[in-house]
Amino acid sequence: MAVDSLIEGVAALAAKWWPTFVGALVSMRFQPPESTRIDRAFSAASGVGLSMFASPAIVDWAGVTSVPVAQGIGGAVALFGLIVVAEIIAGIKGIEAPKLLRDFVRKLLRLDP
Repeated sequence: MAVDSLIEGVAALAAKWWPTFVGALVSMRFQPPESTRIDRAFSAASGVGLSMFASPAIVDWAGVTSVPVAQGIGGAVALFGLIVVAEIIAGIKGIEAPKLLRDFVRKLLRLDP
């Protein structure tokens, strides 16, 4: 009996969030070429998380009552959210943030380079 309710719960979750995962998977192709597997995994998780957080708010704000349209909004938010997160990560790597932070701390503590 418990297995049936578990299967029903998983099926309900999959039915609600499949566009989010599909949007994230589609946008993996459009990530910067220098992205590593960890960068891609982080971007995918961030895109899905952003979609799960922002999609219901957008649907409520827009007054959408159609389930397919709401799912399409979820997929679109995941698609574009993942691409934005990937570009932010590439930008952080491009400015060499760890080196800048190290230099800032050294200057703050008045340490010799």
